[in-house]
Amino acid sequence: MLTATVARDTDEEHVAQTVADACAYLVRQGEGWYRGLASVWPLPTRMPDPYRPEHDLLTLLMTVAAGRPWRTADGDFDRAELSKLVQDALTAVTAELAREFPGVAAEPEVLPMGPDKADDIQEKAGGLEAAFVTTDVHPSLVPADENEEEKSVVDTQPEPEERPTYRFVDRLHRGWHIASAEEPVRYAIDWAGLRPGRPEEPLTLEELEAEHGPLRPVGSSDPGDDLVLRGALADAGVKAAGSVLVALFRLAVEYSRNSSPRGYEGGSLVAGREGSWESEALYRLAWTIGGDLDDKPKRYSEECVTSVISVLREWTQNPKRYVEVAENLAYEFSKVADEQGGWSKVADKPFQPSTKVGRHPAGTIEAVYHYLMSQSSQPVLERDDFM
Repeated sequence: MLTATVARDTDEEHVAQTVADACAYLVRQGEGWYRGLASVWPLPTRMPDPYRPEHDLLTLLMTVAAGRPWRTADGDFDRAELSKLVQDALTAVTAELAREFPGVAAEPEVLPMGPDKADDIQEKAGGLEAAFVTTDVHPSLVPADENEEEKSVVDTQPEPEERPTYRFVDRLHRGWHIASAEEPVRYAIDWAGLRPGRPEEPLTLEELEAEHGPLRPVGSSDPGDDLVLRGALADAGVKAAGSVLVALFRLAVEYSRNSSPRGYEGGSLVAGREGSWESEALYRLAWTIGGDLDDKPKRYSEECVTSVISVLREWTQNPKRYVEVAENLAYEFSKVADEQGGWSKVADKPFQPSTKVGRHPAGTIEAVYHYLMSQSSQPVLERDDFM
């Protein structure tokens, strides 16, 4: 499943075709490009974007195939390779949507699912027609003398201006996003702005810096921090899930104690994309399940909790940039889970749907699973699995 934000007058079939063509050639960092093949079905669900007027959130169903080394040296299916393929496809789709629809921050996201679930969605939607890859020539293979006249015109064009940063976090740890891409670009506050004293009108970058700076752009994490996080989760084994929830609870409490009704002076775990379902899940699970587990030291690894808090502090307190927490944390957890062998290897028995006695309520297990494993390449458990 793929979601992306587009202008309201954008044809969903155009978006589907753009996504399909983006996957014709995928790039693996440190390795180079390889051929891919995608089929994309636009689903009949189009929701208004609550943050950006005249924009909608599109949902598409897609499959991606590629000739990759799918077996490990031991002959086992390589789930890590599958996860990398999904990430390569997402990277390509993000870049192609930006080129095809300039001025619109599509922010595509993926939710991996099993073939049974995908077939069920197609059956219920009915009558869907897929977009397929229509290009079979890599740009680097086009002869230099082909379309020379057209290229000479392009070459004389000025270099495109750098796209404005889509998200910032202000001095009160509140998130801001582009509300209008027309010059001058204006920024609106995220849901944190519902607090007393919220800025009412969108601001230009200069106004935002002057009134609420210093600002930090929302950007990517440091690879070194990612390695620390993955190592801590892998070492925690079946206590990984509990450790993450306890770490989120402790840091949420710390940030809350140092904040005021007006803002998040102490810090925020959701300023990178407040309002996303991942951020909502993170906050809810931290204060409920995380707080409950903090009193049960046998359910978590203190070493893992300490490492997770250290990384999340760096993500949210670095003076030069802010790293979106909810989706990135879910991605790292899912990646470790896939490498370790699945949910049963990173969550203890009370979090397992198959446990008969002493497990959490079905709704709790489902909520924790669907958040922490939202970026997993493994088949998604269905609601009936938790009952």
